[in-house]
Amino acid sequence: MAQACWEQAWCPDHAAALSIRRAVRLAPSEPKVLKTAVRIHCGLDEPEQALLHAEELVRVGTGQEHVLAKVQLQIRAKQHRAWVMKQPGMPPVGREISRLSSDALPVPRFLEEFATGSKPVIMIDLGDTIFAEKKNLGWEGVKRLCGEQLVRPRAHSRKSKAWAGSVANSFPTQKLGDFMTAVEQQQTSGYVFDQSIPTWCHKLARELVIPKYFSNDLLQHQAVNWVDPKGGLPDNHPSLFVGGPGTGAQMHVDSAATHFWMALLQGRKEWKIFDTADHALLCPDYFNGHRFQHDAFQDENFTACPPARYARPYTFVQNAGELLFIPGGSPHQVRNLERSLAVSMNYVDHTNVHRAIREIELDGAGEQTIETFKRLARVVPQVQEPVDQSWRDFKRARLRSWWRNPWRMLELPSSTRVLELMLQISQSRGDLGVLELCKSEPRHELISQVRDVSPELTRSDICLPSERW
Repeated sequence: MAQACWEQAWCPDHAAALSIRRAVRLAPSEPKVLKTAVRIHCGLDEPEQALLHAEELVRVGTGQEHVLAKVQLQIRAKQHRAWVMKQPGMPPVGREISRLSSDALPVPRFLEEFATGSKPVIMIDLGDTIFAEKKNLGWEGVKRLCGEQLVRPRAHSRKSKAWAGSVANSFPTQKLGDFMTAVEQQQTSGYVFDQSIPTWCHKLARELVIPKYFSNDLLQHQAVNWVDPKGGLPDNHPSLFVGGPGTGAQMHVDSAATHFWMALLQGRKEWKIFDTADHALLCPDYFNGHRFQHDAFQDENFTACPPARYARPYTFVQNAGELLFIPGGSPHQVRNLERSLAVSMNYVDHTNVHRAIREIELDGAGEQTIETFKRLARVVPQVQEPVDQSWRDFKRARLRSWWRNPWRMLELPSSTRVLELMLQISQSRGDLGVLELCKSEPRHELISQVRDVSPELTRSDICLPSERW
């Protein structure tokens, strides 16, 4: 049987709406149909209609209360926009971002004024310090270390329903070195976007230094990944961005209200960052990649989202050698003004962990994920006086977390446990040592042979005798 239009990714919004209405009439209590109806109506800015389907979805007992909560949030955002448009007066002026040196920004001030206060800031002298011995590897250095690794460049479009306007399969898979050469010669419009460094180019990961402002990442204190036990957010970041002039990402919010920092190694980037209080004014769609109707660079007349004229963005240019911090939950959009190379990272600390919990609950995360985040909120920072950390030291928090709580690993399938532990040990060193399984003991599968392991991790440390469990 041919699929209905609403089941196809290419189906236009209004055609999908007609198709899903017919599907609802035929199957008024089918969870898949109801959930799709909610998504389509919210995409058409019809949250009131979506509310009827969300209430029915909850009534049939599918455990989709978070869908109803998101629809109610969409309705409140629409009501707020209507109220703002009725207010007299001129639109407000934009905000000015702070530019500070690391000497003028001690960690306590950063945590209170910017991380807790949800304000972005540019650290003008930190962009060159994210590599060992403060050496900026630059364009040629990254090309030398990772040029043979494969990447899949992307395009970004305001018509895309994916997160950040990403368009999948825009360009063929190719070597990073070949892509960077094409960028140099202005022969590609692709963008290497959020490419995981640790799982993709360990030679580059080994050179990284995590600035002291971000070294208390709570995600490094859990034994199991919250996205995917074989490699989720804690093990995918930091990530790499490479693109030519004109490339960039559409307006988006980073997942789980994570804080974000980006060190620009080469080029110039233009940013538009909005306060969390302006979120509703940008016409958000919580069900289609958390996209926004407003395009901060292309829609200067605010035709797609008139209330956006009342938002107050931070508008600025980030230069090479600068590090930008964006607080969790802040909508932002960026475009490259020149050939650009950057390293970024998402993280959670005590200033945003409770907001992260609310966000993942709203997204319908599983109970294990939510419980993991709640445990993170009770973690005492390992470093009371934060310091810059080498990649090796930074990842050891993940390894220590596993040793403190090995029973959490036993909840996973044995093969997944092994992959997880191998990844953590390898990343604590900054490379990918070869590890093999122990012979199975009565109740445990352990790691047996360890090749090229750091001196601090002996065989007895890794292949634990059963009494240590």
